Amino acid sequence: MTCSSKSVTTDNSIGEISNTQDAELVDILENLEKESDNIANVSSVNSESRLRGSFCSDTIFNLSHKPLSDAEIKVLEKGLDFAPIQRRINEPELKNDFQEFCRRMRIKWYFRNELSTNVTERSIFTPKSSWKPPIGHPNLEVYLSQIKKELYETIKRPLNYSNLSGEEWKAVRLLADDKSIVIKKADKGSCIVVWDREDYVSEANQQLKDMNVYTKVCFRESVLSGMVEKSNRYFNHLKRDGFITEKELKYFTFEYKKATNLGKMYLLPKIHKRLYNVPGRPVISNCGTPTEKVSEFLDHQLKPIMQNSWSYIKDTGDFLKKLKEIPSVTEKSLLVTADVVGLYPSIPHDAGLQALHETLEKRTNKIIPTNTLVEMAEFVLKNNYFEFDGEVFQ
Repeated sequence: MTCSSKSVTTDNSIGEISNTQDAELVDILENLEKESDNIANVSSVNSESRLRGSFCSDTIFNLSHKPLSDAEIKVLEKGLDFAPIQRRINEPELKNDFQEFCRRMRIKWYFRNELSTNVTERSIFTPKSSWKPPIGHPNLEVYLSQIKKELYETIKRPLNYSNLSGEEWKAVRLLADDKSIVIKKADKGSCIVVWDREDYVSEANQQLKDMNVYTKVCFRESVLSGMVEKSNRYFNHLKRDGFITEKELKYFTFEYKKATNLGKMYLLPKIHKRLYNVPGRPVISNCGTPTEKVSEFLDHQLKPIMQNSWSYIKDTGDFLKKLKEIPSVTEKSLLVTADVVGLYPSIPHDAGLQALHETLEKRTNKIIPTNTLVEMAEFVLKNNYFEFDGEVFQ
């Protein structure tokens, strides 16, 4: 690799324990640490067949056979959300965007006397509207006309400015066309990882071999249509019983042709664990799947319950705030942290659903019956089909 390597030192020791503390507890912690390391080693591919990566810069980590040029590193350092300025304006797209802007401005004028300042009155589950309001106030129309004139004039003028140099544009194309690598954001931190595709697929396949978590299936297209019908049936019953409105029903109902996607699995490289034999955190995107709408509805219903839990931590700031509320720690106290390997995949479905049922039964406001929400959760858990590298799993 052409990029330089930075040495990284890790300390896996438990730390010094004062003589006054129980030696047996120390032994227990040491055994737990060794067991955790063994589990991590078993869950990954043999380290002898895996790559050792190196840092090309503070934010770029190369875990591939591909030597990265200075231009490629510079482009990657801009981040995966960076948007290059195109040399040519997409005229149809620009005109469509402007028409949508005009529509929104006229809607605001049309409903100017009916806008509510109380956002809690508005449902977040509203289908996208294509309604076009009538022509607005003359002053508004003059304003829109002037913007249109200036905007369309820019289409005729060539762009002489780019936020990428010629070398950087070439680097973008080379990175995009190179099928031997996968570019992902690191699981923790702000690093961008260039991962060898073969190594990436090997790590994913090794995880997918765990029959306690994943099952390879022969998927039939007819299963999707049945899942869509069942999802729609849930929301039709909720509307019938008065739990959602007609507009919300329209939002949650989708046609079969709009919900034919399987979930997509990808990995986020966990380089904070180690810089060789790098494990990946599996993430499954369910966008566009038949379970997406039910999942969205459940998330809305269950999130307030989760946030009221005594163990809930919102973010780092919330964690620091809770630490300050803890009484003073004595010298004989032992601070311990624990990490569960594969937490979510390790939760048995039946036990998880039972725990959900018990928690929902404690609600003071049971507008939607507990059994209905648990049944919807079971539907999501038992129909979480996804694909990776051309194969389907559950």
